Amino acid sequence: MKKIYHTILWLVLPFLAIACSPQEYAEIDSSALPSISDVEDAISVTVDQETNMVTFSMDKVGCNPYWIFSDGDYSTVNGVEKLFAKEGDYTVEVKVGNRNGLSDGSVIKSFHINATLVDETLVTALCGGLANNTKEWVWNSKVDAHFGCGPAYGADGYDLSTYGLYWWSCSKNGKSDVGMYDDSFTFGSEGSYAYNPGDGGTVFVNAGVTISSLVSYSTNDGNDYPATVSAQNTTWELSYEGDDLYITFPAGTFLGYVPNDYIYNTPKFKVLSITENKMVLVADNGSIAWRYVFIPKSVFDSEEDTETFDEGIDLTAGNYATGIVGTWTWESSTAGHFGCGPSVDDPLSWWSCAANGKEGLGLYDDELTFSALGAYTFDPGTGGTVFVNTGCTFGTNPADGNDYQVAVDSQTSTYALTQDQESYYLSFPANTLTSYMPSDAFYASPKFKITRMTTTLLEMVTVQDDISWKYRLKKVN
Repeated sequence: MKKIYHTILWLVLPFLAIACSPQEYAEIDSSALPSISDVEDAISVTVDQETNMVTFSMDKVGCNPYWIFSDGDYSTVNGVEKLFAKEGDYTVEVKVGNRNGLSDGSVIKSFHINATLVDETLVTALCGGLANNTKEWVWNSKVDAHFGCGPAYGADGYDLSTYGLYWWSCSKNGKSDVGMYDDSFTFGSEGSYAYNPGDGGTVFVNAGVTISSLVSYSTNDGNDYPATVSAQNTTWELSYEGDDLYITFPAGTFLGYVPNDYIYNTPKFKVLSITENKMVLVADNGSIAWRYVFIPKSVFDSEEDTETFDEGIDLTAGNYATGIVGTWTWESSTAGHFGCGPSVDDPLSWWSCAANGKEGLGLYDDELTFSALGAYTFDPGTGGTVFVNTGCTFGTNPADGNDYQVAVDSQTSTYALTQDQESYYLSFPANTLTSYMPSDAFYASPKFKITRMTTTLLEMVTVQDDISWKYRLKKVN
C-alpha cells in the first residue's frame, strides 16, 4: 500500500474540480473530507460471467470513487472495467474522494468469478488457429498406450502417468481390426465439431453399453463391438472446474469409442494435454477411466510408421516429488538432449549434442534411480563407466583435451528436491555420481535446476561454475 499513499497528491487531483456538494472551496479543507458511509449503497460491482469482465461503478453525483484492487492495481475511473481470468473469490477496497482528499474510511466489496478463461493457446493447438480454423485429429495408433482403461481419478492405483491406462493399455495398432482407426475428429475454432466414422462407418462400443441404437449391433458374447453410425456435426466447449480442464459435447456425441452409457449421455473428457501435435483426454465416470490419445491427421499421415519418444504429460511443481520416483536414463533420440551454454536459462547455445551423438562413450547406459523416501542409486550400466569432462581430475585423466571414461561401481546415496522462490532444484551429497561429470566443483556439490518434468521426461541444468550443462532423461521404470 506504500505506492498508493505516497502518490496521494496525484490521486487527489481528479477530485479538485468535483465536490460532494455545490459549495465551492477556495482551498483544501481537511475537515470536509467525504464520508464513505454516505455513498456505500451507491457502489456496485457487476460481473459478466461469460467474459469474466467486471465493471466497478458508483451512482452518486458529485463524488468520485477510488478503487483499490487486491493485485495492487488502482483506478479513479467511475465505471472502470477489469478482466479477472481465473475462477475464484475477489475483493475490491473502495474509498471516495472530493477536492479535499480521500475518505478516511473505506468499504470492501466482494465478488465471484465462476470459471477460469481458457488459454487461447489451447484453442489454437486444438483447432489450428483462433478464427475460422479447423483441425482434424485421429487416433495415435502408431504408439503404445494410445488407448486404455484404469481406475477413476483419485482412486487406489491412480497415477497421472497411468491415469486411464492402469488396468489395460493398448499396444501399437492393437485395435486395427475393429473400425477405430479410420475415425476422425475435426474441431473448429468457432466451437464446431465433426465426427467422421471413416470408411467402415462404425464407432467402437464397450460391451456394457445399453444404448438401444448401439446395442443392436452387439454380438452378445461379452466383447466390445463396432456399431454402424452416421457422421455428426455438433459443438464442443472447453471449461475449467477448479484447476482441471474439460472438453464437453452435447449428449450422444461420438469421440471414437463409447465406454459406457454415462459418457454417451454426458460426453465430458478431462484434458491431460493439448499441444500442437498431441491431445490426451480421459473419459471418467467416477468408477472407471478411459484414455484417448490423438494426433493431427496431417502429422499422422506424414510420419513414418516408427515410434518416437512420448514426452508424456507435464507435471506441476507440486507433483515433482512423486514424479521423480523411478529409474531414469538419457533420452538420446532428441537433438539437444545434452549440451552446454553460459547460463541456466541458456544451456545449449555453446554446444548442443546431436541425436545419439555420444553413443559408445559410456553415457547412455547409465541409470539414475530415485526412491520415494529420498534414496538414490547410480548404476553405470553394462559398460561400467562414467563419462567425465576433460577439465576434471576424477580418475585417470589422459590429458589429451578430450572427455574420458572412468570405471566406477554402482553407488547408493540420497537426493533432495528443494524450492527457491518459483524454481525447483535437485541436489545430492558431495561426490555423488549423476552420469556425466562436468567439473570438479559440480562433483563436490552436485546440484541441478529442474526446467521441466513430465510423466516420462526430466530436463535439468547444472548450476555450478560459469557454464551450465543440460541433461535430458527419460523414465524407464
